[in-house]
Amino acid sequence: MYPFERFEKLRLPIGLGLYTAMAFYLWYISFGFPPGDATSWLGIPAYSVLLFTTAWRALARAKGSKVKTHHLSAVGSMLFVVSDCLIVYNMYVSALEMQQILIMSTYYAAQFLITLSAAQTFVDDAKKD
Repeated sequence: MYPFERFEKLRLPIGLGLYTAMAFYLWYISFGFPPGDATSWLGIPAYSVLLFTTAWRALARAKGSKVKTHHLSAVGSMLFVVSDCLIVYNMYVSALEMQQILIMSTYYAAQFLITLSAAQTFVDDAKKD
């Protein structure tokens, strides 16, 4: 096994699609950034790259997989992206109606699915022994 075996199947179209969506979203919300605010202009794009990379890798792993934990983590990662995008939209573009419900429901659903996928992995591993 070599160190980058997990990245053997990069599934570049998924990554390119996500990064393109991210770029358009960042461009759209950047009009609401305060001028000269380094956190907004540097921090949000840097965090977005990390967040969308996580979603890309989860989706790439789930594509074509018959393992249900891969699908749980993929859906959870996309819900996490939606949750964080809603937070940034609410902060810089326009206040959302029912912001608390929208943001927290996607956030908790994401956390639940990601945790469930990890827990299921431990159960599956225990069955193998």
